[in-house]
Amino acid sequence: VFLLTAALPLATALAARNSSFRETARQQRYFELASVTARIGHWRLNLETQSLSWSDEGFRIHGLPIGTAPSLEKAVDAYHPEDRTAVNSWLEQCIESVGEFAFDARIITPQGEILHVNSRGQAETDANGKVTALFGVFQDVTDRVNTAQQLAAAKERADDRAEQARILAGTDQLTGVPN
Repeated sequence: VFLLTAALPLATALAARNSSFRETARQQRYFELASVTARIGHWRLNLETQSLSWSDEGFRIHGLPIGTAPSLEKAVDAYHPEDRTAVNSWLEQCIESVGEFAFDARIITPQGEILHVNSRGQAETDANGKVTALFGVFQDVTDRVNTAQQLAAAKERADDRAEQARILAGTDQLTGVPN
């Protein structure tokens, strides 16, 4: 009887732990599915070791095989040359202010494809408030940017045609004199 009463709390704790592990694994699968669907990758930069870790979707967005994350230098080099200085500045400001960052930039995949990404993140600190890492997410928003550019071009064409129609409506076609 003593053995049973001693083992019962342990068995209950083990069952709860196993249930917690299953729930965590289920939530992880949902998170991964949402990341792939929304094309959102995440990363973490350990400032002490200057090492990066990326999610699988981060590799896919960058057009890289899933595996070891590139060095910090190579990760920054993936940004479009015109965007690199701003990206470095946003990250440095985040570290200095122990704050957050949010920016839009372009990356260039090894295949030469230019993708637009929206990035957001924040500084991580230790118990003393010292920044030890940066954590961030980036979303491939290329389709949204392309659609916005196409809409802007279509609006410009429509505005031009409307202006031409106004000119035609206000001008005598035979003489060219305003009506």
